[in-house]
Amino acid sequence: MMRHAIEKEADMVIGNMMVTNLQGEVEKIGEIGVQGEFTGKELKQLVILDDWLAGGGFPWNRVTNLKKIKEVTGGIIPFNPQLKVYEDKCWLLNVLDTIDKIFVTQEVIYNYVIHSNSLSHFLTPEKISNVANA
Repeated sequence: MMRHAIEKEADMVIGNMMVTNLQGEVEKIGEIGVQGEFTGKELKQLVILDDWLAGGGFPWNRVTNLKKIKEVTGGIIPFNPQLKVYEDKCWLLNVLDTIDKIFVTQEVIYNYVIHSNSLSHFLTPEKISNVANA
């Protein structure tokens, strides 16, 4: 990923992921859907529309130029501690407001392990409303 960041002079590089279960069996290769260079505004629109498109709202499948964020905002952008779900997507949408150049690659750079007892598998309307009320 750093190779792409340097070659493309990108503020953020997003890679694809492979989803495995706890036994290490591949359940899915990410469907990132796009590849190439984007502005923060362009990528923000894609991320709003779809949880997986362009790497989704996940912070773990990308490298980001923290220096760039600090230059624009004067500091770091924290996660919203009031949110219990989608806090990472909300964080990313804020970060994308500070980023000029993003490169998205189809390369698998992250192995996402599915835990059957995780919060993501037990979403309820009440938990999702935390996002709207934050």
